[in-house]
Amino acid sequence: MNLSLFLLLLAALLDPDRQKLIEIYESQFDALRSQIPGKLRFTPAQKLRMARAAHALGRKAMKGITTLVTPDTLFRWYREAVRAKWDYSKKRGPGRPKTKAEIEKFILIDCQNLRKIGACPGLNLPKPIGRPWWAPTSSLGKSLLLSA
Repeated sequence: MNLSLFLLLLAALLDPDRQKLIEIYESQFDALRSQIPGKLRFTPAQKLRMARAAHALGRKAMKGITTLVTPDTLFRWYREAVRAKWDYSKKRGPGRPKTKAEIEKFILIDCQNLRKIGACPGLNLPKPIGRPWWAPTSSLGKSLLLSA
């Protein structure tokens, strides 16, 4: 469908005298469509162009217009085009990137040093001698820790 046809249809909605001209075009359009055998196939560019024009015109205005496909199909094509535009799944990777080996080595060394003072309990390293920095020193702290 041409943009000029949509503009003509829009002008017809604003000018009642052109309604008869629109009816003539619609009857010719119906006659041509009835002569086309089988299902019409559109390229993605054609679908996008028709969908954008239908969206600009609006659903209410599309109900009174004869089209090659139903207005619901045109608006579905528009929704699919918008959904495809804002889909970033191809830009995303499979997950979090791996940590570089040098950073991982630095973290392990740092955690081993922290484990020596009792600050990194997650590693299976030998226990340090002495009280951990996080252990309570007073009897009140010990009783609060045991009551919790």
